[in-house]
Amino acid sequence: MWAHNYHISKYAGCYTDAYLNKARTMGSYFTEDSTLRNETYVIGFTSYRGTAARFMAKVYKTEKPRAGGFENWVDKDFQYSFVDFKRFNKRFPYYSESFYMKCSITSPFHRNEKADWNKVFDGVFYIKDTYSCNE
Repeated sequence: MWAHNYHISKYAGCYTDAYLNKARTMGSYFTEDSTLRNETYVIGFTSYRGTAARFMAKVYKTEKPRAGGFENWVDKDFQYSFVDFKRFNKRFPYYSESFYMKCSITSPFHRNEKADWNKVFDGVFYIKDTYSCNE
């Protein structure tokens, strides 16, 4: 199954924007069941730079990543990378610290958001340069 980052996100209650915490996302609902949670791997996507657009909408440049944000932790030579938060969380189950990551949670999309991203996604796929679709 594939869906937008916010719709598949889990662990509602970790966002800095209170209204996002009130919604019950598909990912949160789905992973409430322990069997489904153990058989599911939720992947979020982020990028260092590029362009974005919604279907039939104007293309725009994405925000620059925050100085201490996730995208700046990735080696600058990497075009693509993957971080396995599920493995990290098994090793450090009580770790809880919010950090910035460019994520498509609210509009405009691909902007810096602060959350406990290691709880929201099981892993994150990083793309250095992302581009919107063309007609």
